[in-house]
Amino acid sequence: MRCFLTKIIDDDKILWLDVDTIVKAPLNELWNMDMTNLAIAGWCEPKKNWTHVCAQKSKSNYVNSGILLMNLKFIKDHGLDDKYIKYLSGGRLKNPDQDALNVVCDGYIGYLTAEYNFGPIITIAERHKYYQSYKIYHMTWYKLWNPKVPGPHHLYNEYYREILY
Repeated sequence: MRCFLTKIIDDDKILWLDVDTIVKAPLNELWNMDMTNLAIAGWCEPKKNWTHVCAQKSKSNYVNSGILLMNLKFIKDHGLDDKYIKYLSGGRLKNPDQDALNVVCDGYIGYLTAEYNFGPIITIAERHKYYQSYKIYHMTWYKLWNPKVPGPHHLYNEYYREILY
């Protein structure tokens, strides 16, 4: 879906949040990030998570696509949306839309701190740094609605109760 947003949304910019995220604080600072000459901005994953596309990227690090600030105007103006579709049609991919966004946007990617992608995927150092101040919790590998996995289940339970009542 992320790769087709320019085809269905007329806005110049969008903040994409996966369904497995919980927003804990206002995101004004993120929304106001300077996106001049950037197609997307996301949290930079450790290189071990994207070695499968290293040969196709030379200018930018790989970002997680669960939380993305997307400059739809830039993407449209540079024809990146059509390149996504072509890339996705090229064969079997490990992380299809995430890989497509990263490869096609190479050189036009900005980076978010872990406060906007806090969760099991971040490093221990980032966990210590942002534990008290993170703005978005991203469940990535471990879903908090599954009580058998580790994590701050109280976050999910609080939001779940709000939805019910």
